[in-house]
Amino acid sequence: LLNGAALVRRMTSFVGGGFSREEDVMGGDMVNVLRKKVFDLEVANKDLQTLLAKKALSSKTVISAQIQLGGGWIFSDVLLIDRGSNEGIVKGNPVVSADGFLLGTIDEVGSTWSRVAPFSQLGRKTVVRGGANKDIIFELVGAGGGEMRADLPVSVSLHTGDILWWGESPGLVLGVIDSVDRLPTRPIEYLTARHIVPLSSFVHVFVLFP
Repeated sequence: LLNGAALVRRMTSFVGGGFSREEDVMGGDMVNVLRKKVFDLEVANKDLQTLLAKKALSSKTVISAQIQLGGGWIFSDVLLIDRGSNEGIVKGNPVVSADGFLLGTIDEVGSTWSRVAPFSQLGRKTVVRGGANKDIIFELVGAGGGEMRADLPVSVSLHTGDILWWGESPGLVLGVIDSVDRLPTRPIEYLTARHIVPLSSFVHVFVLFP
């Protein structure tokens, strides 16, 4: 899992390489936004460390696995790992990156392998939570290639850089808002979100048990 310094470096790199700015986030304001998002991610990372520690002490455990296939452009909607039913893995198990961020869930299992469906898988629908109190609940739809989208009323207060949490387990970070496209004359805003880091960067993951 990432420590605070590593989180700052990873988040800074991510923002520099992919964030789209909203009209009200310009110049020096982006620095303040980034600092707040890094703080939020540090808190989330600590929550996940606690979660993993509790699970390691429970009757079930966290299984470490290597990604055998996926994450590139051709296989962006599927990840194959080298652990399966022999280790007790079943459909629906959440999968997190070695950095501690949620990638998806197990959707097919063999004796020595499993397939992970990322939340960004084309057409996949996932309930997420956003906002400072995690009280904004809505549905994201996978667009492939690590991207997820939603159409929301303009009254919903969400912004570029906001963290999104998994609706089924609000302690797990699912992604971050990449852009919010809104116009004064339009009642709907178009939100785009992404996994915290690109799927192509993952080589080692953890499978969580309930």
